[in-house]
Amino acid sequence: MAVNHWTLCRDGANETWLVTEAHSNIGRADATMNQCLADIIELAAHELSEPLTAVGNYLEGTRRVLQAGWPDLGLARLAIGQAGVQARRGGDGISLLRAMADALRDR
Repeated sequence: MAVNHWTLCRDGANETWLVTEAHSNIGRADATMNQCLADIIELAAHELSEPLTAVGNYLEGTRRVLQAGWPDLGLARLAIGQAGVQARRGGDGISLLRAMADALRDR
């Protein structure tokens, strides 16, 4: 059984600027259980590390903007909004893990 996941990221103008794909063939007859679990862990690390790193970067940028004498509140709002988008991407990664776990249980 294969589990596929696509993430579409948009900028402030709602223009597509990034599409990511993740595929895992968790039902290969020749794969050992350890290899299957290693694939799942690797996919999880990839799906969660990117958005979590982005959230940290957006929040650090917001902190710097707010430290300025005359902060650009529009820029701070944009960065906070983008951090929220990335947090939702992380949530999508967790949903993917749950779907993969369900697929393994149903095998």
